[in-house]
Amino acid sequence: MIIDIPTSVIFLISINFALAVMIATVGYGRDKSLLLWGAAFGINSLAFAMLSMRGTIPDFLSIVVANTLIASTYALFAEGILSFQNRRIKPWLVWTPVLIILVSFPFLLDDINTRVVLLGVVNAAQNGIPLYLLLTSPLASDGRGDGILKTAMTAGIFVALIRPGAILLGQFQLENFNTENVVQTLTFLPITILHVCVATGMLLMQKEYAEWKARMIASHDELTGLPNRRHFYEQMQQAIVDGKMTQEFGAVILFDLDNFKILNDSHGHSVGDALLRQAATRITQTLGTSGNAARLGGDEFVILLTNLGHEYKAAAADARAVAESLSKRLAEIYTLDKHNAQQQLVQQINHRSTGSFGIKVFNPLLEQPGQILHHADQAMYEAKNHQKGSICLFQG
Repeated sequence: MIIDIPTSVIFLISINFALAVMIATVGYGRDKSLLLWGAAFGINSLAFAMLSMRGTIPDFLSIVVANTLIASTYALFAEGILSFQNRRIKPWLVWTPVLIILVSFPFLLDDINTRVVLLGVVNAAQNGIPLYLLLTSPLASDGRGDGILKTAMTAGIFVALIRPGAILLGQFQLENFNTENVVQTLTFLPITILHVCVATGMLLMQKEYAEWKARMIASHDELTGLPNRRHFYEQMQQAIVDGKMTQEFGAVILFDLDNFKILNDSHGHSVGDALLRQAATRITQTLGTSGNAARLGGDEFVILLTNLGHEYKAAAADARAVAESLSKRLAEIYTLDKHNAQQQLVQQINHRSTGSFGIKVFNPLLEQPGQILHHADQAMYEAKNHQKGSICLFQG
């Protein structure tokens, strides 16, 4: 089937304009990335409108400016993804393809086939930039929107190369923009479909990220980024369920930071917060993938260890080894910056803060989260009463 090119271009202009209005309306006053994507579709609509007026407006506008705007569309797609990911790359990587079209097309006004080959290759490369950014995303919220975008950008690379490939293989020659044949059909129709897919993927990715962020806020501590008390209870409940199937012991290590109150009272909450953030980083670095850490509140942290085997003594030894590693790491000196009300650095504080640890090894067949945490808490206070920086195993 061969489609009518002027009709398909009008359809493409209308779709792009509608997508531009829709996305910009959603993003206005809320999200810069959506505004960039809305601008991309708006510019693309304008570009194809100028292409459709070939012969009625100056060639410089309908060829050079219009194709530069098409290249700018893909650059704005990349800029929108960078904004969404809160990420930066060198601007020339995004905008050099646009410059190539702007500089070269004035010399190709009478050579439509060379223009098509060059634009196709440039557009294929431009689809590759957003694809690379999505594949290397620093966000942890990848979902269906991300998948749709990756698929659309991958398909966009192949669609962009259809006309250049046919020309270079000698299977296709353009006489003018409105030439009707299978190659033109296989270019303009997929472009329209892909733009709808890109817009859908972008909006869905925004929605899924917002949902993921809401879940993170509800389940994680804002200051340290660690799971909060509520999420830790959920992890413990799941550990109990899993442990009943494996019949392996688990352990909870509860601890707080000695001398934290002294620091907080002497230097203020901002310095205390800095200590908590550094402590959380040390905890996660020390644990790696061997356990789950959470902040219960204040300077109190907790670790959940699972799959510690079927022998109580071995499980207790493993839990103590983890506590000893944490204790050694937390006891290292902290360097904390103190700022004034104008956020100017006024003092660097060297502070030592050990941890007092209570360990509860639990049998998932016999115990529940509340009881386990209570016993760990008892062991922690026994450690504090004995000597700050001590480790105590609950016996009972």
